[in-house]
Amino acid sequence: MNIVALDGYAMNPGDLSWSPIEAFGTLKVYDRTKLEDIVSRSIGAEVIITNKVQLRKETLSQLPNLKLVIISATGYDNVDIETCKALGIAASNIAGYSSESVTQHVFSVLLSHLSQASKYEREVASGRWNSCEDFTFFDHPIPALHQKKIGIIGLGNIGQQVLGVFKAFACKVYSWDRSSNRIDGVDYLSWEKLLNTVDVLTLHIPLNEDTRFLINKESLAMMKDDAILINTARGGHIHEQDLADYLSINPNFTALLDVLSQEPASSDNPLLDVPNCKITPHQAWAGYAAREKLMNLMVEALEHFKLNGKGSLA
Repeated sequence: MNIVALDGYAMNPGDLSWSPIEAFGTLKVYDRTKLEDIVSRSIGAEVIITNKVQLRKETLSQLPNLKLVIISATGYDNVDIETCKALGIAASNIAGYSSESVTQHVFSVLLSHLSQASKYEREVASGRWNSCEDFTFFDHPIPALHQKKIGIIGLGNIGQQVLGVFKAFACKVYSWDRSSNRIDGVDYLSWEKLLNTVDVLTLHIPLNEDTRFLINKESLAMMKDDAILINTARGGHIHEQDLADYLSINPNFTALLDVLSQEPASSDNPLLDVPNCKITPHQAWAGYAAREKLMNLMVEALEHFKLNGKGSLA
């Protein structure tokens, strides 16, 4: 097979080996690929590996040799799947590789926020604990996660891992009654009732026309004033100007975001300077173990295609 990876650097900046993929044929890896270079770099490819490089109808129609697209991500909104079907191009996404990594990130940012860890680390460094008369120093509330009401939107691989950890904290867990994946131990509510109820809302759904701007001024107005919103899924789930406006007038509401609508963030993104919005640079998925698992699952996708001539969209 002639294989081209269009944006390999984020997945493998040099700490993993491409040799398992190379075993299937000739491999050319590009760190990054601009829109205008996709066709010239892919013209002879039978297999394309892409993550964020978009493959739309006008591009796919210019690649007559293409037989398989591997999306090195869980979501496949960057690839025109309907055009792939029409052109007889198989497609495989890679689901489940980052479940543990994203779950770790969700609780890393949530628990850090609740415990005020970074604030107290700064206080120690500045000498405030040294001058304290008591063995302990705290001048800010430290809310408990224990028994909080949690909303999980999306109960796939990642959502179920997140669910398990919340259960360990004896949290009451709710989800949206539109969910097709019903899980024991979860109460399903209408969208409005869910937003009214939960203390923490975490998003783990694919981006499509039904979920784009799911969080907007109307939905935010239904949430508790001191709720916490976590998004490690896709930036497009949130109307960012609406969220920025809401955060500015609700200082007790917190957003913990790992994804934005444009990445890297544009300098004029309205959320960048909002103190109760804490943003990490889309790295919840990026632990070494997760990326190693991603590479192994891509090998499985190639083996599946080689044996069956089909993709494996999950």
